[in-house]
Amino acid sequence: MHTPGRRGLIRQRFTSGELDVAKEAHMGFEAQWGCLALIFALLFSVGGAQAAESTVHMKDGSKISGEIVAEDDNEIQVKVKFGTITLERKEIDKIESSGGSTAAPAKEGRDETFRNGFLEYAVSRPGRTWIFVKSPPEPLADLVIYNARYEAEVTVLVLPDETPHLELREENLEFFLRAIEHKLREKYRKIRKVSSEAGKFKGLAAYEATYDAVSKLNKRAYVFRYRVFKAKDRLYTIYNAVPTALFDRVEPELQSIADSFEFIEAKEFEGDLYSNFKFLYSVERPAEWSFSAAADGSSFVAPDGRADFVVTARAFYGKESLAKIALDREGELADSFDGFRKRSSKPVNLLSTVVQELKYTDRTADGTRETREIILLSNTRLYLVQARRLSSAAADHAAALRKAVGSFSVRRDLTSKATIEEGMRAIELFDKGDKEIIEKRHEAAIDFYKAAIGIFPNFAVALNNMGVCYERRREHEKFFAHIQRAFNLFPEHVTVRRNLGAAYAYMGIEKTKSGKYSAAIRDFNKALKYNPEARGFEKNLAIAHFNEGINRLNEGSCAAATGSISRALKLDPNNQQYKRALSIAYYNLAVGYANRRQYPKAIIELNKSVRADPSNGQAKNLLAQLRQRMRR
Repeated sequence: MHTPGRRGLIRQRFTSGELDVAKEAHMGFEAQWGCLALIFALLFSVGGAQAAESTVHMKDGSKISGEIVAEDDNEIQVKVKFGTITLERKEIDKIESSGGSTAAPAKEGRDETFRNGFLEYAVSRPGRTWIFVKSPPEPLADLVIYNARYEAEVTVLVLPDETPHLELREENLEFFLRAIEHKLREKYRKIRKVSSEAGKFKGLAAYEATYDAVSKLNKRAYVFRYRVFKAKDRLYTIYNAVPTALFDRVEPELQSIADSFEFIEAKEFEGDLYSNFKFLYSVERPAEWSFSAAADGSSFVAPDGRADFVVTARAFYGKESLAKIALDREGELADSFDGFRKRSSKPVNLLSTVVQELKYTDRTADGTRETREIILLSNTRLYLVQARRLSSAAADHAAALRKAVGSFSVRRDLTSKATIEEGMRAIELFDKGDKEIIEKRHEAAIDFYKAAIGIFPNFAVALNNMGVCYERRREHEKFFAHIQRAFNLFPEHVTVRRNLGAAYAYMGIEKTKSGKYSAAIRDFNKALKYNPEARGFEKNLAIAHFNEGINRLNEGSCAAATGSISRALKLDPNNQQYKRALSIAYYNLAVGYANRRQYPKAIIELNKSVRADPSNGQAKNLLAQLRQRMRR
């Protein structure tokens, strides 16, 4: 045993017999592969907040993850990806929190009622536990109102009325019933019609039908009920999907949603929300900016004239990629503007889809102008969205333009029979892909999903399922890319969130194997954020922290090493190897203090070393010597 003296103490070292880091890490990986279980069917889910996240366990067995932003004796408010929901304490079993401060509640604004000027209807949600999924990324839906606690949803679909002169009877609804059949096949199997009857809704003739079905996602039995009625030369449809076991509990809220449905007159402006009915887009007008319409779009201009927001729509029937369109657009701009200079051109995820973002500058009589242009294809149209401002413009103009770009949306023309036919074809291909993946024919499934996405690019469920096919083929980078795209389209979705967690876990495993421990820790933390209930993710995170600690220890950074290894031990508290390593890290830290004759600090670290591993004889002996020295 070395004692403090001129030559100093010798630090404990790691040998393969005492602390086999590589073997531990490898064993951890192998043990966790099976934990990345993925679900290939898709339904909605609550998203999680990035800040201090908590998991609220409801008495009905459901769980909601997010940031608690406000609470009192009667309720709490939880901020999730899509907004803020309110939960009553009497319905909460327990709350598991990762810590964090309480913030002010988010503003709900216009979200209490959804108004669609294009299809001339409005509908309200019964409370903040229900959220609006606007322009949902699925082929046959205009709006989804979703409740994550119950996994219940209400969908509004508006179709063209091909037989306005005929009564609402089953034999007169062939096209509509085909659409409903496809909608069912998108999410359910074992579909059985239970009943159907004629009725009334809002004083209008209506037709109603109820089905039993089994969810592709969670294997639970569901009640699927739709109501269709005629108005304005359209077929308006409200359909509900609720777990059978919860139907009686949820039915009053479903009725409240139905009762709130009303027809509205089409208006260009609802407050500051502008809707262009010719080209099927909407945008939020910046406060106090002037508006002007054009034959091919619209524009908003700042009060001082130093910034504007311009939308132009053109017919487009070509097959060119967005990148090729952007290249042609650059030439067009170079010919039109003095001093045109491209800054960047790249595809980005924006407006719930992939668009081409082009940034450039040009010269005007008032100075240099900066433009961010979004190029988007939809409805056989090319949309050019330009956010322009002079370099000398006020900073608030930049913020107003960012908000306007973020509010821009294009509506699908669901009143077009061709659009509905395309949607049904996409679902048919998707359903075939589901059958192939069940039979483990992943290459064939990928082909069907690709074809479905080719028809409907924002088909989040197809992107998710295609990603899972790549996971089954061990093509983890493609798996991550497709799940990330699905998440960008549908962050509320429970299955997409879980799969994104698995994708980050795979990335973390690969980075741990290659020694990139800090990057691996970031990935595993994201894996737990998106899938906090996954078994195995915490142990892989612990391994990354542990290996990072060993690296730091070998570099002589003993204090940093104790932090990393302590984090590993917190995640895996019974791991004896972590305890031995932590004991050695504290011992070596104590040696440093002792060699500098800082004996009180050394004794503190030695006490920690012995607590971590009571079998560390060197730590015990040195602790005894230093205590004896301190008593002299």
